[in-house]
Amino acid sequence: MPKPSVAILHYSCPPVIGGVEFIIEAHARAFVETGYPIRFIVGRGGAGDPGIKTVVIPEIASRGGPNARVLKALASGSVPGRSTGRSRPPRRSSCRPCEGSTCA
Repeated sequence: MPKPSVAILHYSCPPVIGGVEFIIEAHARAFVETGYPIRFIVGRGGAGDPGIKTVVIPEIASRGGPNARVLKALASGSVPGRSTGRSRPPRRSSCRPCEGSTCA
């Protein structure tokens, strides 16, 4: 019986350097060594191990997709989407305040 496929989802993978990237690469290699088909689903990076397939979806990168516009605006000193005259966004009609909530 074939082993089930395993996917590891994160906003980046090696060669991006980081603690999580190091750990997910080690986990992926352990799965490959035991015969599991593995793939990374990431926002950026690309596995160097030929036994690990990589799917890159830029929109889930921490610095890509919709976040890129926000980060660029913040770096220039502006706060995108900030409403004027209100301290918080308007409540949605389906929202009910939680017990002890201050968002009423």
